[in-house]
Amino acid sequence: MKNIVSFLRKYSLSILGALALAVAVGGVQITSFFTSYQPECPKELLK
Repeated sequence: MKNIVSFLRKYSLSILGALALAVAVGGVQITSFFTSYQPECPKELLK
């Protein structure tokens, strides 16, 4: 148990940074998918 606590104390900022990066990459992928979606314009609107 003491080894786990010392490991978390030593690498807590690295773990937090990696977690934040993973969340950011996941959010960017979802946002990019929705913003790049461009449906076809109906012919009635092109007149």
